[in-house]
Amino acid sequence: MPEVRSFGRMGFQADKVGRLTPIAYGLYTTIPRLRSSTHILRRPDLPAWTMEVLLVEDSLGDVRLMQEIFREVLTSVHMHVANDGLEALSFLRREGLNANASRPDLILLDLNMPKMDGRELLAVIKNDALLRIIPIVVLTTSGAEEDIITSYALQASSYLRKPLNFAALKARMEVIGRYWLDVALPNQLCVA
Repeated sequence: MPEVRSFGRMGFQADKVGRLTPIAYGLYTTIPRLRSSTHILRRPDLPAWTMEVLLVEDSLGDVRLMQEIFREVLTSVHMHVANDGLEALSFLRREGLNANASRPDLILLDLNMPKMDGRELLAVIKNDALLRIIPIVVLTTSGAEEDIITSYALQASSYLRKPLNFAALKARMEVIGRYWLDVALPNQLCVA
């Protein structure tokens, strides 16, 4: 049986010559295929993985909508909320009351907030060696070309405009959640 080493939620499987291949520890299984490639499949016998999401949003109404959406359609997501960039940074750096905070697997970021806006927070996160690998989805009402260009220049993973009605927002969030839960690899290598 090949050796499997664990690193957080990520495991590494050693092949016959000692090369390590990353595998998601406990949630996926590797199945050898022809020509020495590996195919990763979700193991149906294990409970669903819970994704930690940090929502950085100053609008209480939008926070409530997102909480309702996550409760209804993204039940395997645990959502944390920060009301501005400074609060988010304190959470991410595990400062003060956030000393035991879990590291998020994904950040949903509004741009227009008091104290420290989303653009400033995005720049700080992407310049921090411990935080920069966390994917950030900008989720905002702004469709300004300057905001889109700036967000991608600051290495946002994605830029999405918030739909103005609940049904459309719910559908969009379900797609975002399913993509990050089922398609993209989770943020496995983040330093805990």
